[in-house]
Amino acid sequence: MKIAIDARLYGVENKGIGRYTQELVNNLQTQDKENNYFILLRKKYFNKLKLANNFRMIQTEYRHYSISEQIRLPLLLNKIKPDIFHALNTNVPLIYSGRLVVTVHDMTQLDFNRKATTLPIPFYAIKNLAYRDLFRSSVSKASAIIVPSEFVKADLLDLFGISVNKIVVIPEGVSSQFRKPSQAKRSIGDYLVYVGSSYPHKNLHLLIAAVNMLNKQKKKPIKLKLIVGNDYFSRRLASQVSKEQFSFVEFVSQVTDSNLRLIYRDSLAFVFPSLSEGFGLPGLEAMATGALVACSNIPTFKEVYGDNAIYFDPRSDQSLADTILKILKMSSAKRAKRIKKSQGYVKQFAWSKTARKTLEVYNSIQTL
Repeated sequence: MKIAIDARLYGVENKGIGRYTQELVNNLQTQDKENNYFILLRKKYFNKLKLANNFRMIQTEYRHYSISEQIRLPLLLNKIKPDIFHALNTNVPLIYSGRLVVTVHDMTQLDFNRKATTLPIPFYAIKNLAYRDLFRSSVSKASAIIVPSEFVKADLLDLFGISVNKIVVIPEGVSSQFRKPSQAKRSIGDYLVYVGSSYPHKNLHLLIAAVNMLNKQKKKPIKLKLIVGNDYFSRRLASQVSKEQFSFVEFVSQVTDSNLRLIYRDSLAFVFPSLSEGFGLPGLEAMATGALVACSNIPTFKEVYGDNAIYFDPRSDQSLADTILKILKMSSAKRAKRIKKSQGYVKQFAWSKTARKTLEVYNSIQTL
């Protein structure tokens, strides 16, 4: 079987989708020596990666959601003639008609897209309509749709009326780097940490407001590390923080996984104030390293984290401030007990399992 995978967003610099793409490709190599794979990559990783013998890399420079992508990607796929094309995002060219698997990571852009645009409203309206049409087209013609949670599955069914039989829930995994025991001595720091993007639905203004509220009452301020990359939204947030003179906030653009593991582990807690998510991978990564996790009480997090996180109302800075205060006052014994429990819980989330279940999806639709 010939399988083409759109891996143009390979690499952790591309946030959650980048991590998913990287781990899926890496783990499929160890699990499948029979099928032939065609991995579509940007120049950076096309020149950098060395893949298994049954994995062929193809340099593909078409920008996502571009006219070039709509025209040139189907032409490329027509040359490859794959039995299955796996799109790791909902941007399948409208004219592509081959057998298709689509991964839908979340529905956030459909819910919050206007808040996250930098375009004037008329241009936004046109772009948003095109995005929705492309999303609908991608999921409608897919033979199988992979989603990371029951929450995303329910959203898809509600918004698009898709057959439940072609939606498969495959949870994401936690990379092995975050499970490694560290040789460095553990020392709980004086900071909270957030890892992810700065898009408006991530609700970072609430987190900053809550920490600021607490710091007004404390002699020694709590620090806040925001590991958010370097894009328009992170720069805009940094400018606002600078204007308010919130010196307790530190922006970090890039860290290695080994450094991120220590930042998670030595934090007071990882805080995830998001208003909408499809899965919530950073929280599981934080748990694996031995960090406490405080997060919004949204359905996705309750599904994925269960009782292994401390929840707050993402619409209330007071609720978040109270949760942080609860963490600060937690005894060492209670903290250690929660961490041990959550580290045990996270063991079920493995990228090898994600890859194996994805391969099962390929095999199932090949027989249709």
